[in-house]
Parts: sequence; structure tokens; C-alpha cells
Amino acid sequence: MEDPALNRNLEETTELHARWGQFHDFFTMAIKAPQKINPQAEMKFLELKTRIAMLHDGFMQSLKHDHKVGQQVLDILRSCIMLKRIPLLSNAEVQKLEFDWNEAYLLMTETISTLQEERERLLTVNERVYKIRQARDRMVTNVHNFFSGPYFRALIILAVVGFVIVGVPMFGIYDYTNLKDDLPWTAPVYDRAIVWVRLFNPEVRYLEIDDVVNQRFTHDIRGYGWDDRAKETLTPQRLIEESANMGFAAADFPEVRDLIQNRLRRFDKEVATQRGTLSKGNCYYLLFQSTADARRFVELRRQGMAKLSKRQVDNIDAIINVARKANFVGVFASDAEVLRIDFARDKWAFKDAQLRL
Repeated sequence: MEDPALNRNLEETTELHARWGQFHDFFTMAIKAPQKINPQAEMKFLELKTRIAMLHDGFMQSLKHDHKVGQQVLDILRSCIMLKRIPLLSNAEVQKLEFDWNEAYLLMTETISTLQEERERLLTVNERVYKIRQARDRMVTNVHNFFSGPYFRALIILAVVGFVIVGVPMFGIYDYTNLKDDLPWTAPVYDRAIVWVRLFNPEVRYLEIDDVVNQRFTHDIRGYGWDDRAKETLTPQRLIEESANMGFAAADFPEVRDLIQNRLRRFDKEVATQRGTLSKGNCYYLLFQSTADARRFVELRRQGMAKLSKRQVDNIDAIINVARKANFVGVFASDAEVLRIDFARDKWAFKDAQLRL
């Protein structure tokens, strides 16, 4: 069978071999008989170099080794810009060019021989078998190039980073939210990084109640005040006792009690007031050990509320609001909506979807 690409490369390399010999003749003439250099010789030398440069691509495609030597052909052409410049070269430069030219000449001779042998071999090969073998070789080459190339290394790096970020916590190897507790010195980096993490995963748990506070909140906003003496009466036990009035079903009281007594990371409370009025709001703040615990707490309330009549639900909603953000739950009890809804939005930045749970 015939391979058009191989035949073309053989033809171009054979011509290049001859042209390369002509180049050496010009080079030798410029060194030994510089008086023969004239405009006509310069023009022929330029045309010769242009043709060599055009044939060079086919030669490089045919090479199986010594690509650096093959590339020297263009380096030699660049070194011999014009014939009249060649006599100005030093002896060391002339010797190096002679050596490099000879290396390239021998490589061209070897390549022509290799291409001729391959063409003769193909004449005895079945075309279909040859194409299958070529396709297989290309596939092997592509696979090798992929696994040894930069894209595969980048893929490996991304996979490792992805596993460290996602896989480690997903498979229970380590919970990165424990990092600040386990290694306190990481706190500055952790506090900055967790802000960005929550943009993509708002369910990441908080470690402190203060981390939940709206950074823009001030005590003067909307005229809120605080009754510090009254807040001392707001204890976890009192919240457990009032759970019946919050919508929890009686059958769920044991689980609600366990969540409040045993599953809290932090507990806080305050009595908020609205300046200029007599309204007060009892606020309980529950930071659960995990987001799952907080989610279970509000789910129990939702299930309990679902069993009540509409009138009972309306009565509870008029005085109690429960809001959740990750593992933080706020319970706001007041007959003034501003101290249940607006206060939760202003101080804790609760969104509508997180309110009225």
C-alpha cells in the first residue's frame, strides 16, 4: 500500500538533503573565494535558504529522534544571513557551523534511508491492517501524552484539592468546623475562609453565637433597648417548660428536652425592649452542636404545629417566632411583632425563609 504522507515527507526530505549540500557549497565559496560574492549570488543564496526553510517542516515530522539536531538547520540559516557576512565569522564560529551542518546532513541521510525502508515495507502491508495499526498507535500516543502532560497533572491536583475540601468531611474523616477548636492558631485564617464557604454552603455550623450577629447591628438601631435584670429568668429549664406553648407535641417533649439539655454548644438569652413603649421580647439563643440538631429542633416544632387547629396556630404565631440559621436557633417571644420579626432580622440577619419556623 502507499502512504501519501510518508511519500511526501520522503520527497521533501530528499530535496532538502540536496539543497543542504548546495547551501554548503555557497558557504564554502564565501569562505574561500569571497571575491565571487555578487548580487546575483546573494539572490540565489536567499532563494536557497527560503526553500530550505519551507522543506524543514516535512523533515521535522519525519524525525523519530534528534529533534534538537534537526532544529539546528534553522539556527544555521539564521547565522548566515547574507553571503558577504560569512567571511566576517571567526574561525571558532566557522568550525561550529561546519560541525552543526554535518550533523544535520548525516541526520537527513539517515532519515531518507528510514523513510525509504518504511515505504518498501508498506508495499507488502495490507492497507486495512495498516490503518488499524496507525489508529492504535495514535490512540496509545494520545493516552501517553495525556497521562504525561500538564492537563493530567492539573486534573490530579484538582482531584486532590477537591477530596481534601469535600471528600474529607463527606466521608467523616474530619470535620473542618472543628479546626478552630482543635488548632486555635488557625482562627484568623478560619474566620476569613468560613465567610466565603458560607456563601456556597449556608448550613456550615457556627462555633460561637457572636459569629451569627449581623455586623451592621448597633444597639441604637430602630430604638431597641435591653432589660438585663429580667433576662436572668430566661433559663434553659424555663424554655423547656414553655415548649408546650410553642407548638411542640406532648409526645416530643422528651426529645425536645434532650436537645436543649444535652445537644447545645452554647446558650444565651436577652430581654429586648422597644424604646417609647412597654413592649418586651424574651429571646432565647440556642447554638446546637450540629446543624442536624438545630434542624431537628425546628422540625419537631413544625410537626407539632401541623397537628394543631388553624386558630391554635394563629394564637402561637402571634406571640412566638422560631428562626434557624445553620446550627443557631433563635426563639423570640413577644406580643409586639417588631420584637419578634424585625428584631430577628436586624440583629441576627435572619432572612424570610429562615423566619416563621
